[in-house]
This record gives sequence, structure tokens and C-alpha cells, in this order.
Amino acid sequence: MLKNLLLYILLSFLIVFQSLSPSIIESNKFFIQALIIAFLSSSSFFFLIFRLFKYEKNYVNENNLLVKKNKIRYLFITAFVLILALLFASRNGIHDYSSYLKQWEIINSGLDPWIGTSNAYLPVHNMFAPLIKINNSFPKIIFFLLFAIPLYLTSIEDLNLKNELSQNSKLALFSLFCFSPFCLSFTILYGLNDTIVSGLILFALYFSISKKLKFHNQITGCILSLATMIKIYPLFIIPFFIYRDRRIDIKFLASYISTTIFIFITSLFLWGKSTLGPILFAINRTSSHLSFFNFSRQVLEFNIDKYSIYFMGIALILSLLVILKFKIDLLPSVVLTLAIVLSFYKVGHQQFFLFFFAAGPLTIRYIHNLKLIKNKSLFISYILWICFLNFYQTFYILSNQMSNGLANEIRPFAPLVFILFSSKLLFDVIKILKKSPNCLSSIY
Repeated sequence: MLKNLLLYILLSFLIVFQSLSPSIIESNKFFIQALIIAFLSSSSFFFLIFRLFKYEKNYVNENNLLVKKNKIRYLFITAFVLILALLFASRNGIHDYSSYLKQWEIINSGLDPWIGTSNAYLPVHNMFAPLIKINNSFPKIIFFLLFAIPLYLTSIEDLNLKNELSQNSKLALFSLFCFSPFCLSFTILYGLNDTIVSGLILFALYFSISKKLKFHNQITGCILSLATMIKIYPLFIIPFFIYRDRRIDIKFLASYISTTIFIFITSLFLWGKSTLGPILFAINRTSSHLSFFNFSRQVLEFNIDKYSIYFMGIALILSLLVILKFKIDLLPSVVLTLAIVLSFYKVGHQQFFLFFFAAGPLTIRYIHNLKLIKNKSLFISYILWICFLNFYQTFYILSNQMSNGLANEIRPFAPLVFILFSSKLLFDVIKILKKSPNCLSSIY
């Protein structure tokens, strides 16, 4: 298993490094190559997940899965060295990170970060500006650490689950998700701020579920406020942290509201009404990537972008009602709601789904704990959904962001495939809830 895992990690890094190579983007002849590599990456991910559970079932000895601890260290040392190399290769900023650098330079010059820039982010994003005085990649490193640390904690740490995976299985899950091409491209290569948003949401889940800290309610409220004040979508899951165990969590609510107000007032004092600019920018954006609205606009030539906000609202309300009816636990409530609501957002960028990779090990531990892994249809649907996102992002970075040739021609049809995988997963969730209404309700 260790050998296969190491090969998978090396393939993932190779994919990300290869995306930087000019030879990959010169001609349509690389379309098939990108397609094969993307399929190989995602199929490897799929089979390694199931092989992990095969080992988990057949072997009791901890050393049988990843063999010896010193070999596990070699795996992480290899990943660490490759991460440093990738940081060096992308040190001047790639994708949106190059825009971040310009925005932060404007802030460091004492100017308004939302005037004359493409800054579409809320005030906390501006807090990282002083760090580029140390090094351009320093904020990116902070982003990655705030993503990888909660991912590691939720993969490895004891969460008082009744049916627990072996320590080596949990290490394997951490490696599979953290070092997937999907995660590596958004965290280390691009350095997008969705990295820190995903990490902060995961931190909030970890503190809420583990309850290891005395003031976990207040800390969780503060953390989610910071996430919301970078990008707005964490707001969709706040109700599940406010109303838990059939009662309102006053401590969380007070912490969340007070932190949010403090950040907002500080931003208003520094930069005035332009603080509200990112919210208006999000509403006026054009549909893209995995959004059905993008397919409707480009293929059907029927622009319904303006209705996206209403579909999101309806999806959120329905999710809340279903979760309250079936008394669904915090983790599946967060995962299901974000998956459903973000699927109706017209800007279907892949990075919005980074959280689901961050929460992947925790979600699988939860599924294993409730013995839902026996429901093969549900588990396979979930893994296939993850695999498709990894496939799409891998193909995307290897085909010059699907910007020309055949890759560009098939790009508007990607939402249809995504809808297919999402619908199958949603169908299996509904099916299992109808069969066993309390299957997603437990006491951590």
C-alpha cells in the first residue's frame, strides 16, 4: 500500500509541475495526453480508497497497511521537498495569486484595495498584505498551513468515534486528499484564498466535534467569522452551528456576530463604503465552469444567470428543512448544504469545492463510524463525485485551462457531467434517509 501511495503522490506532483511546462499547451495533440493523465489520477484515487478499506478489513496489525513508521516519514519528507520546489516554481504568482499580490501592494501603499483593482474579496483578505514585505509566497504558505493542519487533525486525531479506522489508514486518507492534484493546484500552485476559507471551516468543525477546548464555541464563532469575511459562502452553514442539539448556541452566536461586526466596522473606518464592493461584484458575475447556468448560457443560449441567487436561496431553505426534520449531524449538514447550494451558484469555479477535499478524511471517518460504508451505492457515489472534481481540475491544468482547441469546445458541457454525479449522490442520500431516517443522526 505504501508503494502505491507514494506513486500516487509522485504522480500528483508531476501533474502539477507538468502544468507549468509550455510544451503541454502548444497544440491540441496534448488533449488526449491530458485526458489520460486526468483519468489515471482519479482512477488511482478511487482504487486506493477501496484498497485501503480492503486492508482495513483484512488486517488487524497496524504495520500491515503502511508497513513501518520510518517509511511513512520518507513519504512525508518527499512531499515536503516537492512542496518547496513547487513554491519556488510559482514564486512570482500564478492564476489569481498574481492579482492578490497587486492588491496587497496597493494596500501597503496606503490606497483603497477595492478601487481600481479586481479585488472581489472581503476585508480579512486584506490582512495578508503586510506579509508580502517578507516574501511574495509567505501568504501562500500561511494559506497552505491553515489548510493542511486542520486536514491533518481531522484525519488523525481522536474524535471519540465508536468505530475508528487504524492510525495508518487515517494517515493514508490524509495523504490521498492533501496531495491530490486538486488540492495541490489550488493550495501550493495557485495559492487561492479558498484554501484558507476551507481550512477555517474545517477548523470550526474540528473544534465543534472534538470539544477539546474549553471555549470551543467562542473559538468556532471567531473562526467562521474570519472565513465569512474572506468569502461569503461560509454564511450558508452558520445556522447549523447556531442551532445544535435542539438548542441555540448563544456563545457561538455572540462570538460570530461580535467578530464580524468588529471586522466590518474596522474595514469601514479604513476604506469606507468600498468594503461592500465584493458583495455586489459576486452578484453581477457571469456564469462559468461547472455551473448549469454556464451550460444554459453557452450551449442552450438561454441566459438565466440572474436567477442563480433565487435557486441558491431555495436550495438553502430546503436543505435547512430536511436537516431539521431528520436531525442530521453537524458534519453531514455542512457538507450537504454547501454541496447543494454551491452547485446552484452561477460561478461554478472548481476552487469553491476545495472544502470537500479538506473534509474528505473526516467525512470518510464519519461514514465508517456509522457503518454507512456498507451502503456501497452511497459510498461509491460520494467517491465518484470527488473523483470527477479531481479529474476535471487535473484535465483543466494540463490543457492550458481548457482555453483553446477541443478542450475549449467540450468545456461548456462539463456541467452536465457534474450534475449527473451530483444528482446520483443526492439520490442515494435521499434514498438512505427514507429507508433509515436516523442514519445521519448520532452523538459525537
